[in-house]
Amino acid sequence: MPTVYGISASPFVRKVRVVLAEKRVAYELEPIVPLNVPPEYRRISPLGKVPAFRDGERTLADSSVICAYLERTHPEPPLYPSDPYAHARALWFEEYGDTALAETLTGAIFVQRIVAPRFLPSSTTSRASSEAATSSPARGSRSATSPSPPTS
Repeated sequence: MPTVYGISASPFVRKVRVVLAEKRVAYELEPIVPLNVPPEYRRISPLGKVPAFRDGERTLADSSVICAYLERTHPEPPLYPSDPYAHARALWFEEYGDTALAETLTGAIFVQRIVAPRFLPSSTTSRASSEAATSSPARGSRSATSPSPPTS
């Protein structure tokens, strides 16, 4: 049975779990907190990040790579468009969600408001997270980091 390594709090782990659910693939979730990971885990995920994935003897790291693998190994139902241009646009939005949006939401908001107060001693105030929340691309502002969707 395939195994997803990571914690459900991670948006990247959740992305892989959604793909597995949509494709109705049974799997196991092995909790790995991406702080001070054991050396064995680095054999699966060399950067020590979550998620990682094991399917038999095959191992993969990175949520987008795992989703691409699942799309190829479990083609039904298809989660990406078949049209080449529409497929490329979907990948672009996925990349935007994994980078610019995730940096704002995960680093500035989730870590500062949830993780730091509970797990990190002498954490900083939530001023940085408040500033990030008000200028977040997710809130619709058009800053240098917010997307201008590709056009045809």
